[in-house]
Amino acid sequence: MIAAQERLTRSLPQRRPERSPRPERKPAKRVAQVSRLKACSLLLLGFLLCTALVYCQAQIALVGFRLQALEKSIDRLRAENQLLETSLESLTTPDRLEAIAKKQLGMVYPSSAAGEIVLPPVNQGEAAKEENKGRRGWLEEFLQFLAAHLGQRGA
Repeated sequence: MIAAQERLTRSLPQRRPERSPRPERKPAKRVAQVSRLKACSLLLLGFLLCTALVYCQAQIALVGFRLQALEKSIDRLRAENQLLETSLESLTTPDRLEAIAKKQLGMVYPSSAAGEIVLPPVNQGEAAKEENKGRRGWLEEFLQFLAAHLGQRGA
């Protein structure tokens, strides 16, 4: 019988070629959920950006309207100021001041007589009463009496 020959030469242990690690496959359901989440996130981000843009444009328009209203107000106030300056110039002319002093305040030029004191009436009502009655008030008479007596002593 033939005996099996043993192999005397032993072979070295051989290395197995290293396999690259396989990426773990995600289940198809998980991949679909992640892609939906990404799509919703992008949609929400786009919506928020559009909302912010519309808000900024509305604020710009509101500020523009306020600016126009303020410019109109400034123009109106400038016109009113010009009118008041013109009125002031006409009121401060010497002829106008004299007319106001005579009519409203009852003032008159002092007479040429030395020592005569002329007092304006307190108000228009009293001036009208004095002109109608043709007499002087007690204070006016007293002041004229003093002026006459003081004028005689000094002379």
